[in-house]
Amino acid sequence: MTAAPRYSGLYETSFVVTKNPKKADLAVHISKNDGPGIAIIKEVQKAQDKYPYTTSLAIEEIRRRLGKAGVELKVGEDVKQFNTFHWGIFVRFYGFKGEPRFAYDRSLKTEKQASYIYSQQA
Repeated sequence: MTAAPRYSGLYETSFVVTKNPKKADLAVHISKNDGPGIAIIKEVQKAQDKYPYTTSLAIEEIRRRLGKAGVELKVGEDVKQFNTFHWGIFVRFYGFKGEPRFAYDRSLKTEKQASYIYSQQA
């Protein structure tokens, strides 16, 4: 049994704001608040560009920077490496997951478990 070929298409829709209703295909109004209407988008941002770090990548970057600065984490006399436990403390204390400057939940609405990515500011 062979699988049927699959096809897909990419459709892009552009809206142009005009004051002349005779030149318009569709009548809309600009709404700055929630509700019916449209909003003007000044720029499109990819979440991966604004939030480049997963938890493991953030931990790797922090370890690299601590090493470069010559900082050692010590518990008593034991030298420890920055790890997920330390990262979790920072995330909870500074409220990273509730602050758009620091984190973005990239999980799908159908997923039960949240999946966060983090910004350079975090």
